[in-house]
Order: sequence, then C-alpha cells, then structure tokens
Amino acid sequence: MILKNLSRDKILLALVVGILLFLLSFPLEKLGSSGSDGDHGEDFPTVSGDTRSQYQAELERELKALLETVQGAGQVKVMVVLEDTGEKVVEKDVQSESSSVRDAGESEGNTSEDSFSSQENTVMESGQTPWVAREILPRVTGIAVVAQGGENATVKSEISSLLEALFGLPAHKIKVLEGEF
Repeated sequence: MILKNLSRDKILLALVVGILLFLLSFPLEKLGSSGSDGDHGEDFPTVSGDTRSQYQAELERELKALLETVQGAGQVKVMVVLEDTGEKVVEKDVQSESSSVRDAGESEGNTSEDSFSSQENTVMESGQTPWVAREILPRVTGIAVVAQGGENATVKSEISSLLEALFGLPAHKIKVLEGEF
C-alpha cells in the first residue's frame, strides 16, 4: 500500500494542502462578505454588486504590479477588456421519478408503459436569493499596456509574450505602447 511508504509528516502536509485548496475554491464573495459594513482594509475589500468591474480592476492592478517588475518596463498602466459579465451557475434541486406499468394479460402481446417525470427547483440561500454553486469569470479579450520603456523592442516583446502566455490571447489582441508618466 502506498500509505505505508509515506511518513506521518508527508501525510499531514498533504492534508493541510488539500484543506487549503478546498478553502481557496470558494468564491471571494462568499468568504469576503461578513455582513458588516466595517472597513476591512486593502486586503479584504467588501464585495458590492458590480463583480465584473471589481474583477477587471483586480486584474489590472495585478498586471500592473507584475509588468512593473519586467526589466526596462518602468512604470506601467494597464487596461483589460473583458468579453462579458461572466456567468453565475445556481444550484438546482432535481427530483425525478420513473414508473413502469406492465399488463400481464393472457394474450401473447404483453404491453408495457414507462413514464418518467422530473421536477427542477432552484435552491435558495436566504429568502429569495438563489444559491450560487459556482461563478464563471468573464474571459479577457484584449489588453493594452502603456509603459515607460515601451519604445524598447525587447521590452515590448517580453510584455507581449508574457500576456500571451498568461491569457492565451493572440498577439493582435495585445498592444504595448510607450508612455510618459
């Protein structure tokens, strides 16, 4: 058995990593909303209704921080274009029922009737709010970067190839320009 070859520390580490992955799989909205209007600081923003704008702003902030670490890029500004607003998949409670009726008459041609019915109800969280099972974030369709070092062909190429790798965008959907700050 595989478990006999593993030490207690390795099993414990795997368990802790599994729990962390489980906790990270929850949407930020559910974990971040505490129900109070208190200030949580920069690290724990209170989630409001406009999730798309928040997602876009967070992407732009993270990309700005990342791109400013590229050698020669200098200060940067980033604009991300999203395809849509994403999608929220609500939890459904599905109840199905099937039945079979067979005629056991004396004739050789026994007849049977099968029926199937299904009823689907949206699971509600509290009152009239549907329970969101998962949220599909909007897809990035374009990125514009203005960088101090944008005149350098190597810097442009590095930034462009980085964004292509991160988002799977074709080169014509990424624009890197020189800017003054």
